[in-house]
Amino acid sequence: MPKVILVMEKYMIEPLGVQHLLSIAKMLGWDARVFLHEKNNFEPLFEEAKGADLVGFSVWTGSHELAFVAADILR
Repeated sequence: MPKVILVMEKYMIEPLGVQHLLSIAKMLGWDARVFLHEKNNFEPLFEEAKGADLVGFSVWTGSHELAFVAADILR
């Protein structure tokens, strides 16, 4: 079963876009999960993402550069 992890900042409002993507992936038979980071701490993600077929990031302007660095590490 393919594995996808959707990464987003922990926030009080749940973004519907990430939840829609998660539900579609699950309907297609993927092992789909959301990883919530706090204050751009991506360190726990690196272990969680091992073996993932796809890692997607939902980012806001201003925090995008650190998300790019995390994506580069995961590649």
